Amino acid sequence: MTETRRDTLPEHDYASHEHHELRRGLDRIHDVGALLGNDAELSLGTLEVLHWVDSILGPHALWEDRWLYPEIDQRAGTPWATKLMSFEHQQIREAAASVATARTIVREARTPGAVVELRARLFALEAIIRAHMAREERFLLPLLEAGSSEAAPPEPQAGSTTPAGAV
Repeated sequence: MTETRRDTLPEHDYASHEHHELRRGLDRIHDVGALLGNDAELSLGTLEVLHWVDSILGPHALWEDRWLYPEIDQRAGTPWATKLMSFEHQQIREAAASVATARTIVREARTPGAVVELRARLFALEAIIRAHMAREERFLLPLLEAGSSEAAPPEPQAGSTTPAGAV
């Protein structure tokens, strides 16, 4: 019995769609970091960002770690294909935690230095996520497309017949 591979184009499309949706959250991180309002507005905006990280970005990264990356590793024939990307997920979690800590300091201290630090941590979080997504799109998602051409059934030979309804 031969093993049939799933068509990978839907997985590629799904991952691309997910990244498109994540960009809205990234834009929000940027907007919050650039807020010129008072500390309370910055604190509230940061809380929204942290909620987005927990409810949207976190589950996306978990899906990548549990399904997408193992799938890519299998197709690449090595577990090293996605090791860096999984490591970056940990860096993103740590950057988000540093944003939460900086937000707490702003709420308690309300000093200009604390506000600057929070803004810097928000921009750093945005940068690491954008860079991570760019690497996925440039280096990993094309592996899904490459795998789909290998999984495609062979074209019928000239003169051969395929029964009606057969795929």
